[in-house]
Amino acid sequence: MYTKRILMEGITREFEILKHLGSKVTKKNAEFKLSEEQRSIEELEHYIVTSFPAQISLMVEGIRNLDKYMEKSQAITKFTWKRFVIELNKALRAIKKEIRTVKGKARKEEVELWGRKGTRGSFLIDYVFTFLGAYKMQLFLQLKASGLTELTTSNVWGGRDAA
Repeated sequence: MYTKRILMEGITREFEILKHLGSKVTKKNAEFKLSEEQRSIEELEHYIVTSFPAQISLMVEGIRNLDKYMEKSQAITKFTWKRFVIELNKALRAIKKEIRTVKGKARKEEVELWGRKGTRGSFLIDYVFTFLGAYKMQLFLQLKASGLTELTTSNVWGGRDAA
């Protein structure tokens, strides 16, 4: 059974790992892309710090409001890889603030987002631990592919360099 505290601890842990991975980005690899059609490392970081608070806000609201999402996801216009940790800290504060507003019955309220129905609480848990985990892994894989072959599973799952 997930509580709000457990959810926020999990989000905080994922963000700490993202900060660790973000510390590996340099001017040399910030523009690295796995393919021309995909985001660069810097673009991926920008997406993470803007999209996650915006998506959480929509889940708390309980409706897919594309205008609100676009407004929130485009709030940071002058992002660079050097600002990733700063912006992650802001995003984490915004996410925690949003989640704190979800009281009692609201967690169990049925909502429909992205063509799926479920409780607000289940959307929050699923989104955080599925999608945040996936983007964390994408960042890790792009960093490795950019030449940081010394990165290991300790970096992506523990948020630390291998012993």
